[in-house]
Amino acid sequence: MAPGCFSAFWCHRQPPSPSDDAIVSPTSAPTGATQPKSGSPSDNGGIRNAPVTKTNRLGTSPRPGHVDIPVAAVMQDSLSTSAGVPSPALSDAQPTSQHGPEGSVDVPVAAHAEEVPSVSSTSHLRLDPAEAQKHIDRIARFRILVMGRANAGKTTILQRVCNTTDQPEIFNGKGEKVDATVVQGSLTRGEHNIEDELVFRSNPRFVFHDSRGFEAGSEQEFNLMKKFVMDRAKTSKLDERIHAIWFCIPLNESHRMVMAAERKFFDECDTGHVPVIVLLTKADTLTLDAVQELMNKGMGLDDAMKGAVEVEKRIVNDCCVRVEGWLKKHKFPPKEYLSLTGMQTVGAECMPLLTCTANALKEEGLQQLLISTQQSNLELCMEFAIMKTLKGCMNKQDVKVAYEAVAFRISSWFPYPSISSPRQYLTIPTFSTSMQYSAQNIAENGIGAILVFEYLYFLLQVKQGRNDIQKDLNLAVKKYESSGIQATVNKLIQEAFQNHGDNVEIICPILVKIAKENQLSKMLNRKG
Repeated sequence: MAPGCFSAFWCHRQPPSPSDDAIVSPTSAPTGATQPKSGSPSDNGGIRNAPVTKTNRLGTSPRPGHVDIPVAAVMQDSLSTSAGVPSPALSDAQPTSQHGPEGSVDVPVAAHAEEVPSVSSTSHLRLDPAEAQKHIDRIARFRILVMGRANAGKTTILQRVCNTTDQPEIFNGKGEKVDATVVQGSLTRGEHNIEDELVFRSNPRFVFHDSRGFEAGSEQEFNLMKKFVMDRAKTSKLDERIHAIWFCIPLNESHRMVMAAERKFFDECDTGHVPVIVLLTKADTLTLDAVQELMNKGMGLDDAMKGAVEVEKRIVNDCCVRVEGWLKKHKFPPKEYLSLTGMQTVGAECMPLLTCTANALKEEGLQQLLISTQQSNLELCMEFAIMKTLKGCMNKQDVKVAYEAVAFRISSWFPYPSISSPRQYLTIPTFSTSMQYSAQNIAENGIGAILVFEYLYFLLQVKQGRNDIQKDLNLAVKKYESSGIQATVNKLIQEAFQNHGDNVEIICPILVKIAKENQLSKMLNRKG
């Protein structure tokens, strides 16, 4: 650790208010807008360099040296009502420390409930990226509309994403909890109010809406669904917007994969900037088809069972091609397609679903919101922190980036809500062996911060005795430095730069591999 190189982290959170609605005037979508390539960072903008400041007067804007390190999501007291139940009635637009595209950190400002002019529901609206960057930090929860016919496996997918086997709690449009016994029957039939919010106790930062069985063919139900989608996709109230749509199509009904209701949706529902991702569910049910196909060719049962895996993959791929071929002919086709397998297994891997959804989002701030909301895969947080934030900083060496600003932006990818205690300062050291500013220097400091944040989250899973975040952070830093992992990581990074120069496109995937293979929580447990 370089002596005297501690950077101050400024922490603050204002109490949320149910009336704090972040209102943003919608703007028309620019023509010819392109989607960033998968795995490549969005334009991060330059980060202004500023001297590190150890103190700051209350009510003034902190300099870039003052940044917000959040508390792990397990500490959910601030997200609960007095009864201890997560309440979606609170505004999503909870003010937190904001950082603009240049990395500066501003004092939080309460959201204003301003009225905006009404906009035609048929206009193509998209949140301007500059405006999005200003306001996305105020959105506390990621909101997803889940669509698809009954028994398409929707609830199971949500349970896997939230890492639970419990049923969701249900809140009406006013934020009032709905008696589960009253709605259980309609839930089973897929006939509930699309305005209802489905929230799992295991992760209340996800909010789900479920379509009301419009697939049955009711014109009234279709119109209600369409109005909800159009309103929530384009509302100027960010806390009420849906951020993504998962449209589930079960593969166990291969004779009717795309029905009239699906075709009608993709012909008539313009979701604007909100990506629709088709999820081909229940792909596991095609195993029997694969076995039968091989047995029809003369194989015995045992041999057919062994060879079914590859045949099943081909059948699933054929189904994907057919569905995409049908839907791309419609006026508003899906953004992405993804087949899901193994969802019936508790603890099933959701990384492909989360990655696909994140890559379909246009604003990097929304990508951060999604990745930091999920709590089941810290490796996903690490990968996006490297491929988005760290890669962007390494690509802009001509604009000197303050290490503390990089660390702050990296921390925003991890599942931490902001600190709910009064203003305080946290410090984290630099981790590079060299003081010379370079891409390698940025990489060593960035990977060090990522591994420390990963271990900090691990420490905060045990709440007992955890009442001093600075001590926990210091412990994570000490473990990184004294365990020999820092020396190993820096050596691997140095070798990567010696072999590939400053080729960031080659270096960053190597950094992802280095970070994943040197997670403190895994390495230290292995040694213990």
